Amino acid sequence: MRPIGLRLRLEGGALRRWSLLGAVSILDQGILSGSNFLVNILLARWLPAEEYGAFAVAFALFLFLSGFHNAVILEPTSVLGPARYPDRLWGYFRSMVFIHILLSGTAGMALAGVAGLLFGSPGVSTGLGPAFMGAGLATPFILFLWLARRFAYVLRRPWLSLAGSLASLTISVGVLAVVGASGAISPLGAFGIMAASSLAGGIVVLVGTARAARAGDSDAPGPPVRTVLSESWHYGRWLAGASTLALASGQLQTIAAAFVGLEAAAGLRAAQNFALPMAQSVTAVATLGLPALSADYGKGERATMVRKGKLITFGLTSLAALYALTLFLVRGPLERLIYGGKYASYSGIIALMLTLPVLAAASSGYSLILRAGQWPEHYLIATAVSAGVGLTTGLVFPFLWGVWGAALSVCLSHLAGALAAFRLFRVWEAREVLRVESPVRA
Repeated sequence: MRPIGLRLRLEGGALRRWSLLGAVSILDQGILSGSNFLVNILLARWLPAEEYGAFAVAFALFLFLSGFHNAVILEPTSVLGPARYPDRLWGYFRSMVFIHILLSGTAGMALAGVAGLLFGSPGVSTGLGPAFMGAGLATPFILFLWLARRFAYVLRRPWLSLAGSLASLTISVGVLAVVGASGAISPLGAFGIMAASSLAGGIVVLVGTARAARAGDSDAPGPPVRTVLSESWHYGRWLAGASTLALASGQLQTIAAAFVGLEAAAGLRAAQNFALPMAQSVTAVATLGLPALSADYGKGERATMVRKGKLITFGLTSLAALYALTLFLVRGPLERLIYGGKYASYSGIIALMLTLPVLAAASSGYSLILRAGQWPEHYLIATAVSAGVGLTTGLVFPFLWGVWGAALSVCLSHLAGALAAFRLFRVWEAREVLRVESPVRA
């Protein structure tokens, strides 16, 4: 057994290293979310409310389809990659890139197909067709950056992801500012800018991760694409089912608000923009922590995995609560600064939307434990609960109370999902205790 002093020094060094990695991850995600935030802010300021509403609806459908990409590619990459192919990660990454091309291309064509149906349809806003076409064309490139960044986190090199996020931010905001200043911006053009900046950022990250992964790989050949796809689907099918249900827990409200009016969809999206930076920071820390917790589970260190997950929950919830309180206190002046008073009537909804990152943070660590513990079914169950609330309220509340009803539906759906995640963690914890103790009792 190691002396206590040595163990304390080792644990202190590990804590400092994780603190540094966590800080880089938050900075990285802050820059990426800041890029998305600035793009949305500039579009909200420059586009007419109806056109920004069309962008918001198209982006909501893009997020829905991206859930399948997350289920079949991103999540398995973080969980299965470090657990099954720690010495063949570059070969594993190459297989994932090929699968990404197939899946994201299909999603993009689906959005472009919707655009084709919307063009010239009677009673449909003329802005919706171009917005959906832009979303379809941009989908493979935006998701490529997400995949490349996930590679960096699997390697525990978030600074590589940071470099890609900086490249994407510089290009997207710079080009959008120039185009916007000329008055030529449109939802289709905005998606085009997002696609170009994501492609550039993804290439930056992929070059760095390729070098790092190759340096740590053995001479063994990488896993075949068919094997990786089979494993990813076996793990991610539960998440894929949850992604279908996630439409009711996050994106249905924006679509329902559009039926009330595209201006209402624009207002809801404008209010949600303020919650995005903290919500994305929660995602960043979770992305960094998932491979580490998966490695602990693979080594049989379940107590360590649970302790780390609970620490993540406490830390992120504290940060999210502080963020929400700060923005709540300055929401009026902040709206005037960001939107120039264009969405002043939505300041109350901004306050309501600030509860979303707090709820996400409160359930983050428990969800991480369940994902690392290779119980992906929990995500389907939790999302089904969230979707049940979202579907029930999302189809009724917006038509009763307009954009306020849509916002309330989003919050109630997220609350239900957070409570379900905590309850499922308790079930998993009790099951793990019984599984470990059963051989001893026998």
